[in-house]
Amino acid sequence: MPELREGETVRILIPNHPDLGKRPWRALDFAHHLRYATDPDTYMPGEDPWRLPATLTDPAVADALVAILQPSWIRRIGDDTAFDDPDSPLISFSTGSVGRMGVFVATATRDQLDLLTAARTLLTEATTTPVRSRSPWQNDIAEYAFEMAEGEKNDEIEASISSWFLMLRLFDIATTDTPATQHRPDRLLDERAKQVRLPDPAGTSPAADTALLLGLIDTAATRDVALDTDGADALRRLQTEWHVAIYGAKATSGDALLSSFLY
Repeated sequence: MPELREGETVRILIPNHPDLGKRPWRALDFAHHLRYATDPDTYMPGEDPWRLPATLTDPAVADALVAILQPSWIRRIGDDTAFDDPDSPLISFSTGSVGRMGVFVATATRDQLDLLTAARTLLTEATTTPVRSRSPWQNDIAEYAFEMAEGEKNDEIEASISSWFLMLRLFDIATTDTPATQHRPDRLLDERAKQVRLPDPAGTSPAADTALLLGLIDTAATRDVALDTDGADALRRLQTEWHVAIYGAKATSGDALLSSFLY
């Protein structure tokens, strides 16, 4: 994530994406699991706590994610009835008479994003460093990350390390100056279920598109925001960014493209 200025806050658009579902909750579960990973009081007799650096287990890291992903609204992600609830913070977009996938607006501070970025860097460096080149502490982190990933894959735990990484990728989009290049599909489905070419991202940035939509949200009279051509193009580019963040290397697969019909 680009470094923010001292004391700066950033607003983040979180898509009401059907394949997010419970993933924000599971990301929070992982944050809490990480928080207590080295606490002997949370272990069964005879078990040895993980040896992880404070950059990962500092309670402030988990608190940062909780502060950004407010439980009061993340429970509504993927809920088709959320917009009908007058107390829901879901923002709806429309182009002409066609409704688009809505968004929630999260807020983060520089310190919160810095804590999460530092934790992600440690986890990423440890897991991507070849085994023979890892330091002892990198090996401990990599073993912890592997066990958490295996537990998630086998449905043994609710905590989801992949969801934790996913939410941080969504946070990145709000402050990123360069559009995604890897796994970016050329087309997504439109309201007629036909593949249409996406707006050219050249000369644009996810951060600028986010700021444009936030400006329209701030000046709209209702939670249903009608988009002009520039707003519609900005949303379509961001939908591509979210698509890539959620599906990664599978972003151009048939199943992933089919999901874009709901955008």
